[in-house]
Amino acid sequence: MLLWNDASTAAADRLTADFRAALQADQGARAVDLGWQVLAQDPLRPDRYFLLATVIEETGGLPDLGKQLRALGLEAMLAQEKIGEPQRMSLARAFPNWRGDWGDPERLEEEADKLRDQVGKAVEAERRLEPFEFLREFLAGVRRGMRPMTVARVVQDVPGLRPLLAAAVRSGLAENSGVLALPVAMLIALQGAVGEAAAMPDLLRIAGGWEAPIKNHAEWALAQLAKRHPAEALAAMAAAKAGTAAERRVALDVLARLGGRPGVVDALVGLAEGFEEIAGEVDAGELAVALQVALRKRGQHRAAEELEAAAEESLQDEERDEYDLFLGMGGDFEEEMNHPENFRRRTLEQVLVGRALLEDDSDLAELERLYEPPPVPETYQRLTPKVGRNDPCWCGSGKKYKKCHLDKDNGR
Repeated sequence: MLLWNDASTAAADRLTADFRAALQADQGARAVDLGWQVLAQDPLRPDRYFLLATVIEETGGLPDLGKQLRALGLEAMLAQEKIGEPQRMSLARAFPNWRGDWGDPERLEEEADKLRDQVGKAVEAERRLEPFEFLREFLAGVRRGMRPMTVARVVQDVPGLRPLLAAAVRSGLAENSGVLALPVAMLIALQGAVGEAAAMPDLLRIAGGWEAPIKNHAEWALAQLAKRHPAEALAAMAAAKAGTAAERRVALDVLARLGGRPGVVDALVGLAEGFEEIAGEVDAGELAVALQVALRKRGQHRAAEELEAAAEESLQDEERDEYDLFLGMGGDFEEEMNHPENFRRRTLEQVLVGRALLEDDSDLAELERLYEPPPVPETYQRLTPKVGRNDPCWCGSGKKYKKCHLDKDNGR
């Protein structure tokens, strides 16, 4: 499994060090500016929100902005796999006067709602909050079940969203991030819908380094970006010749669907280079057969024969068994190879609302287990539908539930 540890992570670490240095030097304005940058590099870390809120409050910034950031931090906490001791310590520092069990997700949502109720209109003018608010709304949709109308809003142009999405994916895949697989997978899919071409090398690494459901969503996102940016896709897939066997296998699928564009054949030949160095890796056997088929289809028989010789000489054990199996399938292997095209044709709504790329329901079941509300006593009978505080009221008035029947229902 690939754990994120690259130049982006190093940049985030440097920013954090600069941020702490500014705090120690009592450089309030610089600390706030760096705090925003640190948050943008690691937007799924709840403590980043809490820390920036504290700095803004202590340096004379807008108090309501601090409250809004704390609310965002609470909601980012809900994407965590579990609320363990480190998370509880972070919450205790951010909310020293609060008493109760931070392990109850419903309680976290209620606390976030209370903070939002206290926030004035001035905060709405803070443009830097926009992409973080969108991220919050999206993650809430993943938890509660995405609605088609939310998907329609997803493709709107939110300033600053694209780089934040890429950072959120890296944040979720970082070592010890503690973030659930499902929200990260959905964020990856969202990159395919609204992301930039520059995201393709990252998506290739993810697709080649993770298992389902992360892998499925990364491959789908790559296919969507390649449709919109074929020239950039060709360059990114050609660079995969320096990658792992799994990365080359994903790149091969993308290249095979770029048609007869100039450069595709050269990129395919490049994927066969140095095969001996990756022959012991997972997917090496399948790659060798699939690449031979692709090269021969394009008249590159000599390159295919050289790859065949390299595979025969260097493949061992399980990868050799897989190679022999696929090689023995003949034409059936090519049909099998083209099968993934079906899932790449899934629409964004099918992916986000229908969860079409989940191989099974294990991730969804785990999410529901973690976030299901505490069981109600058998003697209690709910007289009204269960509605979130910010959802439309069950009575049909059009108002939010908290502004309409919430107090009456609690009294009942």
